Amino acid sequence: SPRKATSKNSPASFIQSLEFSPPPNTTKHKDSAETYFETIPVSQATSNRSSESEGQRNARLTEQRKRSASNRSSESEDQRNARLTEQRKRSISNRLSHSQQRKTARLTCRQQHLKEIESVGRKQLMMKQTQIMSIQGQRRVLERKKQALIDQYHWPAAIPMQLKECCLQDFSDHMSMSVLRQSICIICNIRASANTMKEYALQNIPHSVKLSCHADLIDIIPKSQQTAQNENTSSIFFSLLNAVFYKKGYNTLAKTGNICQECNRALAKDQVPIFSAANKMWIGDMPLVLQQLTIAEEKLLPLDVEDLCDTLKIVFVGADIPNRVELLNEINIAKLPEDDVPESIWTIIERIENAADGDVERAGYTGDPLVDAVTQGEAHTTNIFPITTSAILDVNGTTIASKDIGVHLLHKIKNSSSKALIDPSDISTDNMENEDVYVIPRSNMPVNDCANPEFLLGLFPTLFPYGCGAPYDSTRPSPVSLNQHIRYLLPYEDQRFEKHHSFMFVLFNIMQRRQACWNASLMASRPYFQDTATDLQTLTSKEIEAALISATSQTFSSITNPRVNMLMKRIRTVGGNVMGSAYSRASLRTQIHALIFNQGLPSIFMTINPADIHSRVALYFAGVDLDLDTILPEKIPSTYERAQIIASHPVATARFFNVLISSILKCMVEKSVLGPIKAYFGTVENQGRGSLHLHVLMWLDHDLTPSQLKESVKNEEFRNGLLGYLEDIIKQDLS
Repeated sequence: SPRKATSKNSPASFIQSLEFSPPPNTTKHKDSAETYFETIPVSQATSNRSSESEGQRNARLTEQRKRSASNRSSESEDQRNARLTEQRKRSISNRLSHSQQRKTARLTCRQQHLKEIESVGRKQLMMKQTQIMSIQGQRRVLERKKQALIDQYHWPAAIPMQLKECCLQDFSDHMSMSVLRQSICIICNIRASANTMKEYALQNIPHSVKLSCHADLIDIIPKSQQTAQNENTSSIFFSLLNAVFYKKGYNTLAKTGNICQECNRALAKDQVPIFSAANKMWIGDMPLVLQQLTIAEEKLLPLDVEDLCDTLKIVFVGADIPNRVELLNEINIAKLPEDDVPESIWTIIERIENAADGDVERAGYTGDPLVDAVTQGEAHTTNIFPITTSAILDVNGTTIASKDIGVHLLHKIKNSSSKALIDPSDISTDNMENEDVYVIPRSNMPVNDCANPEFLLGLFPTLFPYGCGAPYDSTRPSPVSLNQHIRYLLPYEDQRFEKHHSFMFVLFNIMQRRQACWNASLMASRPYFQDTATDLQTLTSKEIEAALISATSQTFSSITNPRVNMLMKRIRTVGGNVMGSAYSRASLRTQIHALIFNQGLPSIFMTINPADIHSRVALYFAGVDLDLDTILPEKIPSTYERAQIIASHPVATARFFNVLISSILKCMVEKSVLGPIKAYFGTVENQGRGSLHLHVLMWLDHDLTPSQLKESVKNEEFRNGLLGYLEDIIKQDLS
């Protein structure tokens, strides 16, 4: 008879048959009337089933079904209920077990995926840190090598080639992709150097509660996002606590975002970043329809249909004024191209290169060609209708005073009244007296551009399409000055502000006038200015006119009037602190004179004029996808395209100029590539096409006065060393 297996006599694992349970009256003693159920080891049962044939398997299953049917037929009601209860428990347990297994498998797969992403992010971060450390180590080695070469050099002599190579390598490193790489801040959406940014996972951003969207923007931003998503131009997304983040600064692979130095510093202090949406600095994406407007369309954008008559004027030349039916000819309207200029208008556009002819065209309308034809004896055939000027032609109101306009109107009214009394039917009077007078309506008060949050919103509706993000908003939790606001807008990610045709010029003019007013008020608040003001009040217009004539007619003029001299002195004081003014350049000359007095005469004068059109760095700052360390000719635009890009991105060009000049001065001039330098002074100017260049004076580190230098040249060794130095630093290229 089969032996009953127990845990005592077998080291293997045992299970009870799942088909049925033994009856409750079963005992451990063997009896012919009782049925015993032996549990078989798992390994043995598996081995037997794997080796059995198909017939053996069918026989085994048939025998199991018979035993199950026999046991079920002989079991009582209680046994049946107990069996069914046990089966339900096993089924529930199995289902829970399978569900738990699937859940565990999904979690394991997700964790592995996250670990892979984190591993990739960590590898990228480690590679970045390793690269930075490697660059820093190379720079330290170069610095030590350069310092040793500088210590061995004695002026005058040719610059050692090793020192030049070290300076050139340092300059190349400063202009490499690892140093100049640009990234976008996920909080404020500005372009900045990637080396100054910190990388955070969204859940690890410090004091992220400070990034919650401002209450005034909660309803505006979702509506703007619907429009942006329809156009596929959405640039933001929301996170926990209604924090607004910008997509361009988010790394979807590593699940991290870049935060600029300004925003990171504020969050570290548990403060609201001043350029974040939490501080109501959100501007919004520019809709596509506003990106394609011409200058004329943009000027007409803020105007209502009823106000267009004050801006657009139509002049008809002919015998009669056309009626409405002629103006609304549907056939002619159907001929107009959609979103384009009619070819008939485009073909008659002319470009005048002669400046004198251009001034004539801007000053008035086309003259009467019949006058010249009669003088030269030509036939009176022409297709040009002369249009004479009407009354006073001064659309800007800058050359004609209001008093002159009033006198002209009174003169016209007087002439009209006298002609009507003499002979109303007489129209042979002067054509000038019969013309109508058009007065352009304007307010008698200029728009306030100081602390006016509506000024820029109304002036540039395409740049602020949702009426948000303008300066001087008093509802911001943290105040933002005008200078800070401008520094935020110009490097904005989509570059709309730097590419606008007039935004920078308007803001520059506002800043100039603010500086002038601030310095004037500061000077007027001084106690000594009271006596000056009393003297200035006695000045007459004739005295000022005489002083201006004397200053313009003489090369070296000296104004003898002490009160005019006092006025000019105060003007120089105020204008010296206004950027871009003539007096600010005069103040720079004063600084140069002071430096000459302290250090002696300069040794070298140099001009650095970068070729921005041919620079890959300038193109990269302008948004062109380039790798500065790898030159791929197929990715570099043509000369004409490069000129267009540089002309339309002045901020990127200025940034390129600043980076290039700073690297030249730091890596080459200060590191003695032209010899030991103890001081230098430079000024930036612009060329005719608007590009920048630098004029710099340099003082070599020696104590020789001009007279001592003249005597030292008599020494042959000194003279040969000086000639070698000059031939080494001065090169020429006539190609």
